Amino acid sequence: MEIIKGISFLMLVWIRWGVHGSPMCTLGDFDDQVQYLLVSEMLDPVEIQQIDLMIVKFQEKLRTRWDGANLLLYGSLMIGIGLKTSDVDLHLQIPNYNNTADAYVFYETAKLLHTEPGTYSTIQLKYNAVGPMITFYDHSTKRFIDVNCNSRVRMEKLRLIGYYLRLDKRHIQLTTIVKLWAKVNKLTGGTLHSYPVYLLVVFYLQQKKMAPSVYEMQASMPPGLLRKYNTDYEKLPFTVVNNETLYDLLGGFFKYYADFNYEEYCVSPHVGRPVAKIDFDSEKTAPKEFLLYEEYMETVAIQPMVNEVLCVQDVLSHRNILRKANAEFDSHFINIFKDAAKKYDEIPKEKFLRSIFKVDGDKDISKVGENVEVYETLKLIDCFDNV
Repeated sequence: MEIIKGISFLMLVWIRWGVHGSPMCTLGDFDDQVQYLLVSEMLDPVEIQQIDLMIVKFQEKLRTRWDGANLLLYGSLMIGIGLKTSDVDLHLQIPNYNNTADAYVFYETAKLLHTEPGTYSTIQLKYNAVGPMITFYDHSTKRFIDVNCNSRVRMEKLRLIGYYLRLDKRHIQLTTIVKLWAKVNKLTGGTLHSYPVYLLVVFYLQQKKMAPSVYEMQASMPPGLLRKYNTDYEKLPFTVVNNETLYDLLGGFFKYYADFNYEEYCVSPHVGRPVAKIDFDSEKTAPKEFLLYEEYMETVAIQPMVNEVLCVQDVLSHRNILRKANAEFDSHFINIFKDAAKKYDEIPKEKFLRSIFKVDGDKDISKVGENVEVYETLKLIDCFDNV
């Protein structure tokens, strides 16, 4: 069952990759602090099991209305970096059902949920960029659940990210730390989700020869098109030989993007190297690896849109996922990377982790605002101050 696969990977993170133990404020070295941070912020086995049971029960309820209804897990939980504050993202599949009836499906779903007010509450029908969806609060897991029927492309993108994170235990550790850092430093959490952060990490790992390019994984396969995107790839046998420590990889991540030439180049996980923006002036000048680029250019909605200050290309569509960023965001993006890189160069290793989670140089966590996840992370990091 698909939902079990996603949850099982989260459990694997705990068992195989050292994210285990009892939360305690370990005033030790960088590695001890990372261990404590991950244990305290990531879902534990009990929470994982609760989510698993919730999905199974919800799916059974849906099947009383639609025979064969299936729930697929996606989002951060799907790729193994679910946090204690993470929502649960689910994709609903109903056999032989016309997707033009999605709104009706969620209307009927809301009626089903209302039959158990002690289990489900705050039930809302919404419309987002990909169509109708339903959100609700599940009391058994104490978290919000988001469900839609138009997530297949996003699921394929995240499946690819999940492949990268499985290559080495440092990948998932690095991604989780950067995800928390981005939220605390207000890079994400508003209109920008964590997906661009995942791509930045993957691209950096490609520069370190710790991950293959998407092109390498697609080169020997015929295109498998889903809404014009080539979503097929081959999971290449890939051995990570880089033995840098997590501390150096984290510092190197900040330094790489602090020094990146954003004016002239795009971040392109598809080819695994920076690509000059000028190369995308037309399909005739695009790098040879962009096999479907001409077709993309014919569809306005998925043009690369590289003529922005920041350009981070999506792994499948190749369009700039930061295309809606404004000048204030661009400046903030570059500045927080430069600030973190400077701290890596100047601050002792045992104090580095705490330093990158300070907000505007101020320890006062009350100034963070109403973001509970940010507040709890900073409160947690405060325990490192006495090192």
